[in-house]
Order: sequence, then C-alpha cells, then structure tokens
Amino acid sequence: MTPHGTGGLAARDSVIPTILPMMARCPVGCAGALANSAIFLPEGPLRRCLKCGQLVSQCTESAYVAALSKWDTTRGTRPDQRSMARHEQVSRRRVRAMLSLLNRPATNARLLDVGCSSGAFLASAARQGLVVDGVEPSAEAAESARRAGFKVFTGLIQEARYPDASFDLITLIEVLEHLRDPATLLAECRRILRPGGIMLVTTPNAESWTADALKGNWEVFSLTGMGGHVSFFNPDSLRRLADRV
Repeated sequence: MTPHGTGGLAARDSVIPTILPMMARCPVGCAGALANSAIFLPEGPLRRCLKCGQLVSQCTESAYVAALSKWDTTRGTRPDQRSMARHEQVSRRRVRAMLSLLNRPATNARLLDVGCSSGAFLASAARQGLVVDGVEPSAEAAESARRAGFKVFTGLIQEARYPDASFDLITLIEVLEHLRDPATLLAECRRILRPGGIMLVTTPNAESWTADALKGNWEVFSLTGMGGHVSFFNPDSLRRLADRV
C-alpha cells in the first residue's frame, strides 16, 4: 500500500494532465494570495492579489507566447499615419519631463528605450538631441529599428550586459503589463542607470474609471488583442514594485 492510498487510485484511473496558469503568484513580490476577481476573460477571471490589488491573467504559457507574436513584425508598434502627430507630441512631452527632472541639457544625454519595437520613440527622442539605444526581444521589429539607423539589441535587457551606470534616461513604455517577472527587469535598469538618472515607466491603470466601468470588455485586458498583456498594475502595486527594486 502506498501512502494515503494514492497507489490504488493511480492504478485504476488514467491521469488527466492539468494545464496550469502561467502566473501562479503576484509579480509585484508582495507574497499576497491570489483570488478570482469579478473581471471575466476567455482564459478565466483575472486573479487579484489580496495584498496589493495587482491583477494577473490565468492564461497558459503557450497562449502567452502565441499572443506575444503579434508584435514580432517589421512594423512592430509603429503608429499609423493618423496617429503620428499625436505620438510625436506625447513623446516630446515625455522627454521634456524627464530632462526637467534630470536637470541637465539634452546634448549627449544617453537614453535607452526598453521594448523599443521598430523605433518610433527612439526617432522622436533622437530628434530632440538625445543619444539613443534600444532593446527589443522581437527580432523583426528590432531589425526594422536598426534599418532606420538605431543601435538596438535583440533580446532581453539582462542579456545585453550594459556596463553599470551607462544611461542618463531609461524608458519602459507599455512594457510592464507584458511581463511575468517585472522586478528582474527593473533591477537591471536600476543597475545601468547613472546616479541621478531618470526612469520613465508607463502602464495601464487597472483601477482607472475605464477599467471599473468596462471590466472584461476593456481592451487593455485582452491577451490576444494587446499582444500578451498578462499583468495589470494600480498605483499602489506599482509603487510597491518600485520600492522593491
């Protein structure tokens, strides 16, 4: 007889494999338990961390990888013609805000755009006088940025092995919501950021009025529509993550 009688059960019945969700714990690292939320998606309800309120997808690893392929194209996340003017306006405002906090002129300031895709933000930052580099895991998008004249590493930022204190400015624009382990990436960014440097992070707010009103119909929550969105921050969970790294 095996412990707890499991041997008899295994001998009589076939075993049905269970496909587990890719994210089994809070990516913020606060060790809170996860419970089903009232936001229902095709892959199951979003799970909410009971400590920080972070929401995570119940998608499988294979579904996540398939969704990410949406961005592995030569176009990547480059805005269409109708959105170009708006993109340039927002990009310029972000660069100005970072430089005002950096308290130094843009000339020769080095910027790294993590998740640069095909290079739309790099182009705007370069037009404002910054020396720009990019990191992009999607091979086709990264190659498109290089063809546009930018220095872009294909892969994860940890693989690029930049020296300590390499950059004055680092941007992660709509990146964190794609990651199962954002702390590792942010810790690496901190290592390569110069003392007094500025890191800008943008990510959808899962406690916004829009999220509350639309719930599962909010396009930001769509795994396939948004190309791999699996982790959804609120101001408290983002602050906790920043403090951790």
